[in-house]
Amino acid sequence: LARGSRSTDASGSEAPRPLQILSVATVHPAKGHDLLLEALAEVPCRSWHLTCAGSLTRHPVTVDRLRGMVISLGLGDHVSFVGDLDRQDLAACYDAADVFVLATQQETYGMAVAEALACGLPVVATMTGAIPDLVGDAAGLLVPVGDTPALTHALARVLEDASLRTRLAEGARHARQRLPTWDTACQRMSDALEAVVAHG
Repeated sequence: LARGSRSTDASGSEAPRPLQILSVATVHPAKGHDLLLEALAEVPCRSWHLTCAGSLTRHPVTVDRLRGMVISLGLGDHVSFVGDLDRQDLAACYDAADVFVLATQQETYGMAVAEALACGLPVVATMTGAIPDLVGDAAGLLVPVGDTPALTHALARVLEDASLRTRLAEGARHARQRLPTWDTACQRMSDALEAVVAHG
C-alpha cells in the first residue's frame, strides 16, 4: 500500500490504514529490536504496523527471542519480520513506509538511515555513529542509545501527530540534498573502522 492510502473494512466503508513503520537492520542483539518492541508496546496509539527487514539467519537465538516478545507483548498483529529483501522489494518497503525507525546500539555510518532520508521519510533513531549528522535537527527525532522511555516518547509523538510527520518528512527531503556520495560514505566508514582498530 502506498503512503496515505486507505483500506476498506467489513462494512464496506473506508478506514485509514495503520501507519507503516519500517526498520532495516540485521536481526542481531546490537540492533536494538528488543528495545524497539518494548517501546512500541508502551505507545498508546496502536494504529501502526512495524516491518522489520534484515537477515534472520545470522543470530537465530535473537530471532526466536524477539518472536516470543512479539507474542508476550501482544503485538502479534502489529509486527512482521520479513528477512533479507532484494533491492526492488526493499525499495517498495521504503515507498510504503510512513516512518523509519532504528533503535541500534552501535553504528558506524547508518546507511539505512541515509536511505530513509533519501526517500523523504521521518526518522526516529538512536544517537550513535553518524546518525545525528545525517538526520540533523529537522528530519527526525533522536534518542539516547538504550533509553527505552525516550524511544517510546519519540515514537508516540511521531505516530500521533500528523503535522509533526509532515514537518519531519520535509526536513528529510532537505537532508537528502546534503547526503554524501557513495565514495564519501565509503571513506567515512573506512576512517571509522581504522579508528576502531587504532584504539583496539
